[in-house]
Amino acid sequence: MPTDFAAARQLLAAAGFPRGAGLPGIELQADNYIEQPRVAEVIQETWRRELGVRLQIAVLEAKTKIQNRRTGNYAISFSMWNAEFADPASFLEVFVTNGGNNVTRWSHPGYDRLIAEAAQTLDPARRFEVFQQAEALLLEEAPIAPVFFDAQTYLVHPAVRTGNPPPSATTASSASGWSRDAAILDPRHPKATEARSRRREPVENGESAARNARITKNSAAKETALRHVKTRTVFSSLLCVLCVLCG
Repeated sequence: MPTDFAAARQLLAAAGFPRGAGLPGIELQADNYIEQPRVAEVIQETWRRELGVRLQIAVLEAKTKIQNRRTGNYAISFSMWNAEFADPASFLEVFVTNGGNNVTRWSHPGYDRLIAEAAQTLDPARRFEVFQQAEALLLEEAPIAPVFFDAQTYLVHPAVRTGNPPPSATTASSASGWSRDAAILDPRHPKATEARSRRREPVENGESAARNARITKNSAAKETALRHVKTRTVFSSLLCVLCVLCG
């Protein structure tokens, strides 16, 4: 989030509101998501102290806030977005003109052209350059103001054999041992061997082998499910404030 308060004060003065004098209060809509009201209070106090701007916080039910965004019934609103796949397009395509999720009503022909160009560019390096130009334009025009990236923490048993990380995962999250599809207890892991020993499973032969295999598989799945604890919300979801544009 931009913190150049000197420049902000100059812009306020140029608009006829020196130190916020004469500027009506602005409503910031937040839902009861655990972090949004707290972040809103920080922004409220910072703007009051640095700019003289009065920010009024409205804590709404999530469904009400979502409906307000859809209908444009807001001045500033919190919004979150989670990457559906590991690519800048998952974030940047949201803000194209008349995009289904572009609740800011922002429209810029140059931005639309850059996103379209990126979609048709095969060279990865050139494609990312185009995305960077689009991102710079988006931040310069400021229909959104990114605040922070959320995170997610997992507790994973050492015997869990990891699959591919989720699309939005970083190197740190990959190292945490996330399994996207299913948690699999690796029978070669020492912990798995110890678990079988504690259960005192009989020697597998004939029909008992198949029965014991089913028991072991079910027990391992239950044990893994209990140890694979999800402790926070959406990983790498972007929390930002949206400013509805009039005209």
